This record gives sequence, structure tokens and C-alpha cells, in this order.
Amino acid sequence: MLNGNYYKELISKHSISQDCNKLAHITASVILTNYKGGNVYFNFPKGYNLQEITNLLYEDLSKQIFINHADIADYSVGDRLKRKGEKGKNVYMITAVENQNYILTIEKDSFNTKITSTFDGLTKKYTKVKQSTRNSTLQSFVNYFKDVNIFDFTPQHFSKKLVLIAGQTTWSNLKNKNCIPSTYLPNTRDGEQTTRHSIEALEDCIAYVTPKHEVCYDEILKKGINVDTIIVCNTDLNSISQIISDQAKYKFKLIILSNESEVQKPNNTTLWNWKKEEIEYLEQKNSNKIEVDSILDEELDAHIQHFEECVKYVSEFEIPIKLKSYGYYLRSALNYFQVK
Repeated sequence: MLNGNYYKELISKHSISQDCNKLAHITASVILTNYKGGNVYFNFPKGYNLQEITNLLYEDLSKQIFINHADIADYSVGDRLKRKGEKGKNVYMITAVENQNYILTIEKDSFNTKITSTFDGLTKKYTKVKQSTRNSTLQSFVNYFKDVNIFDFTPQHFSKKLVLIAGQTTWSNLKNKNCIPSTYLPNTRDGEQTTRHSIEALEDCIAYVTPKHEVCYDEILKKGINVDTIIVCNTDLNSISQIISDQAKYKFKLIILSNESEVQKPNNTTLWNWKKEEIEYLEQKNSNKIEVDSILDEELDAHIQHFEECVKYVSEFEIPIKLKSYGYYLRSALNYFQVK
């Protein structure tokens, strides 16, 4: 028997609203409250969809990377830039550096217009890009982080990253990845070859997604890219021991999500094993039984009982009649009673 008060207190403690996926929001809140103090592992019943929880963690931790690990860009001759808020397709290029001032020209400009800017001016007024892109694409990035941006510019480079060990399905369904600079690193040993960027024009990213820890190790950790947190999203679970081993050297935080029938608690990890009954309780799906108040009208009660007896009677014929349209016949009976 579940203790309903415990779950009510849990909802209240983590300020969970009534009109959301309570399980997803409770889980994300508990993880975000505890993951900095040690490894956190949440397991769910087989088949439970982890996408919403993954999205909540991806969005929150991306904002933490933006706030806590923003880095200042370096500028050099040949760099390409987009001017913030400027409509049109203009792309600017740094052509020279003179007395700590940067000389910019507009690509494909027949007038050869030259613009002079300080380093501070470049940081505040321009976005460094790899290729031409729509201003609306860059503005989506700026707007998404606007409420948490504590700087007088929009950071585009980050000294630590978030890594999701997850497959292409999770990558495809990441919420707001068109606003969060993210990179998908394929497992080339399985035939995947295409590296994907959620915002192609930006040089750097906040988050990496890859289906194998081996790829994370070879392409991120081993190359000196600092990682703040790794989230294992029910993918490559056999590598958890290796991930924990690498953690000692690379000092990242670890969150594990799975939906396995049985899991073993890894060393130095807090395990929370959600049960089906708990999920049904939080989602208010306690059973398939429909609770109906007693019928106080004696005549209506008699009609209903007679109808149920008829259903039972015809189902016991030598060649039984099964009333698949039970609701239709019940409505017919109630309509008859109403007319009467």
C-alpha cells in the first residue's frame, strides 16, 4: 500500500504544479538538487519513455553551462561575423588588426566598406560564425538565454560541456535544441558518419550528444574538452563502470537514466528505482476500474440491473452473443427510461 501523503509532500517539496507530468518534473527536480553531491541513478519500469525527463535536464543544465562556463571569444584576421539585430545577409570579415582595433569589411560588398571596431565592440555587437545564416536563427539562441544572461554580451564559447550518452531518437526529440548550440557525434564504428550541429553557424557548442561513451572518451575527454556533466540516457548502460572509472580522472558529474527490469546499484551512486505502482499513483492511473456511486433511484437501478442480466443471459447461449457495443445498448436503455 502506497503512502499517499509521502507523494503529496514530494510534490509540494519540489514545487510541482498539478497540470504537468509529475513524475518527470519530480525526477528532474530531485536530480538537479542532488547530482552535484554524487552520482545519481534513476531507473523506471520497462518501456517508460524518458524523453521528457531528458529534455528537462538538457534545458536546465545547458543554462547552467551558459551561466557558469561562458568563455570570451578570440578574434583574428579571417574571422567571419554577423551583426546582431541587423536584417539581411551581410557577413562581415576581419581583414586587419591595427592598434588594437579590428578592421571589418562586408563580404561581397562592391563598395569595399570598412568598419573599425574595438574588441569590446565585437563582443557586444557581433556574433562569430562559421558560415552565413539567418539572423532569426542566431536571435533564437540569444532570446532563449536572455533571462539567464548575466553578461553584457551573449557568450558563444564555453569552457565546459554537457554530454548526453543517447541515440539519434533522443537527439531528434531534444526540446529547444534549435536554441541551444548542440553537436551530435556519431559512432563511426557502427556506420554512422554524419556529425550534426543544431546551430550550424556557431563555432562552439554547449552540449554534445553521442550514442557511445567510447566516442565521448575519444572525441571529447581525450582531446582535452572539459565536461561538466554526463547524462546516460538509457544507452550504452554496459559502459557505466568505465564511465565511473573515467570520472576519477576527468572530474565530471554523472546522471544515469534507464528503464530496465532489474538494475544493479553502481559503486558510489545513489539509486532511485521507480515502481509501476508509484507512477500510476502520480499519474492518477491507479487501476482500470471505474468507480461509480450507488444509484439511489430504485426504478433506474432496477432497469440497469435488468440490462446487465440480459447481457449475461445472451452471453451464455450455446452460440453466445457478445454485445461489443455495450455503451450503445446502455444509452438506449437510459433513453427509454428518460422517455418513460
